Amino acid sequence: MEMQNGITYSEKMEKPLMSTPLLCRDVKQRKARFNNTNGSSFLPGSEIRIPISPNGVLAGGSTMFYGTVGIAAADSTIDFSVVSLFDSIRVEAGAGGGSNVLELVDDPGVFFAMLSQYTWNQSDIIINNAKLGSAKAYESATGTGELNKGGETITAGNTLDFVIDLSQFMGLFTQHLPLYGTNGINLVLHCAPQGSGVVTAGNTAAVTTITLPYVMATILEGGEKYEKALQSMKSSNGEVSVMFNTYTRYVQNTTGGTNTQLVISDNAKSCLGFFAVSRLPADIVLPAAYKNGNSGFTSWLNHAVSVGGVLYPQNPIATKRESYEEALDLMRVISRKPTNSGIISKGQGFPAVAYTNGATGPSTILAVNLTKCPTDNWGAGLNTSGVQNLQFQVSYTPTTGATVTIFALRQQKVHIDAMGNFSVER
Repeated sequence: MEMQNGITYSEKMEKPLMSTPLLCRDVKQRKARFNNTNGSSFLPGSEIRIPISPNGVLAGGSTMFYGTVGIAAADSTIDFSVVSLFDSIRVEAGAGGGSNVLELVDDPGVFFAMLSQYTWNQSDIIINNAKLGSAKAYESATGTGELNKGGETITAGNTLDFVIDLSQFMGLFTQHLPLYGTNGINLVLHCAPQGSGVVTAGNTAAVTTITLPYVMATILEGGEKYEKALQSMKSSNGEVSVMFNTYTRYVQNTTGGTNTQLVISDNAKSCLGFFAVSRLPADIVLPAAYKNGNSGFTSWLNHAVSVGGVLYPQNPIATKRESYEEALDLMRVISRKPTNSGIISKGQGFPAVAYTNGATGPSTILAVNLTKCPTDNWGAGLNTSGVQNLQFQVSYTPTTGATVTIFALRQQKVHIDAMGNFSVER
């Protein structure tokens, strides 16, 4: 890391938990625990608030949320992963929180379930089952090669300890965040409604309770020279910035028919692409249904994104294998481990399969990758800011009233000025 004044620091400031032969004496790292400030037990609909305000750099990829989930009323199975226990997670500027939101992710359980299915390998299933109580079986009991999306089963009255690596689906936590001279940040997790995060037999609603929540993170302390150089950079440039990948969620309700045009009001200087998930609204709140990792587009024919009347791609995606590859291609853009992995078979990943709510149901997403389009160099994606007509065009036969959730992947910047104030650019 080289500052404008020419001072060069150890790689330890760039790669946490890595000791180099030429270790900078001034740079120290420590693990810190941050506790919530608004209670000890949280029911569906409540919020968990955790201020994070170290005098140092919050190391990228190190912010872990810990908690315990308890189940009352009925034996339950985690719906793909414990991320589904939350319907929104946000980061606010200032340890006390407020209206200045630095990052907001809605439906993180759905987003993470789809991201995981298109990027995990079999080893990832084992690791994440231990951490998240997530899907634990690659092959279903029928031996069809389909992923069984059922996570850990929790007997009524029992609990499950878990840890969520927030950097897997929140871009801000992938970056080193210099919090020197600021009031820190506030992590806010909103507990999902009853029945959204777990699956129970019949139609019994099991009450989920989150207890003992806290955050563990690695803090890098650069020493006096680093702090002075950082402040000098803020003063000379007006601010320092971090850039990361994140997403915005849009929800559309279909009316049946074909050639559905899903209007999107996205406005981003660097839009990386879109992917759509289709489910039945009754299943989204049905305790007996697997819904966060399932999606289907009945009688699908083709799809594309129209930006100001220009189609991306120029020729709509119209074959099952092309659709499947486009989904894998886009997921590699947003994934924290951009490999060619994926645990979804063609039976679950190919489109033109009706949505079902079982543990081995389809996981069809319709995706368009925009990172291969011309850009204005703000970032890697397409500039959609100011576009008046933005549509996700899908030719298929939706079930009347189906809910389509569209995730718009984008890049975003957070700026920190010399006074320690945060601002957002997207």
